[in-house]
This record gives sequence, C-alpha cells and structure tokens, in this order.
Amino acid sequence: MPVLASDYLAKVRSIGGAFEPEKGGTNYISDVYFAKNGDVYLCDNSNHKDSSLRSNGKFKDQFGTFGSATGQLNYPLRVAADTDGTFTSIDSMT
Repeated sequence: MPVLASDYLAKVRSIGGAFEPEKGGTNYISDVYFAKNGDVYLCDNSNHKDSSLRSNGKFKDQFGTFGSATGQLNYPLRVAADTDGTFTSIDSMT
C-alpha cells in the first residue's frame, strides 16, 4: 500500500522540534522534499541547515551551519536530493 504525502506531512509536523537540532530537530521548515525511496528532506530556514529523515520518521542525516562558505547555508529556502541521497539546497545567498 503506498504511503500518502499527507502521512509524511503529519509525521514531519509531529517531529518538528521534538528532538535536538543537532540531530535533525527543526525550527522553521521552509521546504520539504519527498524522495522516491521514502526519505523526507527538510529545509530548516532559521537553523541554517537541512535534515533528512528515513521513511519511518527516524533521523538520518543533516548538513549546514550558518555562513557563506562551502557547506554553509544562509537561510536555506529549498531542498532536494538526487537518486543516491545527495542533498541539494538553495539559500538566500544563491
């Protein structure tokens, strides 16, 4: 049975800031990307990072800190991932 996007959104809303920001907790989600493999990618604008969750809602990975150097984000706006799970993010400095 396919999982509906609304199920994922409910999961994302329930997770919100329920766990530490350094382990995927969020403050202001500006974008959500649903990968074909079921992973969910979150763009956290005010924490200057992107996080990913496994299809079961468990924390997978994150990247980004505030700044303008490689690997840093300045108020990220959009997030996506390619087929191997590599993040792509657009921030306000792009």
